[in-house]
Amino acid sequence: MAEFEDVSARYTLSDDVNIPSAFEAAGIEYLDVDNERLIAIFRGAVLRVAAVDGEITSTATVELTVFELPPTIDDTDEATIIIQDVIDQVTAVSGTSCERSTVITEQ
Repeated sequence: MAEFEDVSARYTLSDDVNIPSAFEAAGIEYLDVDNERLIAIFRGAVLRVAAVDGEITSTATVELTVFELPPTIDDTDEATIIIQDVIDQVTAVSGTSCERSTVITEQ
């Protein structure tokens, strides 16, 4: 199994979104870290979710980082798909749209 590299993507939403409320509506499990961050579990992957422009309960720019994939997956491309699926869930339940501004891969 290759060593997994953290994958991050930053999205700008069309309006401020309460990310914890959106996660609850979408059935995504999460734990609050502080006013700006939370940890989410989605399809067995562990993600760090951070508000870039304010608090996690009211942000229009969010950065998602997959820092642990399920044990059966070690593909960086799969991490990008997981991030996209999470943001798709957020936009669907919040009635917003989004634009991806950056994708970052870190070791």
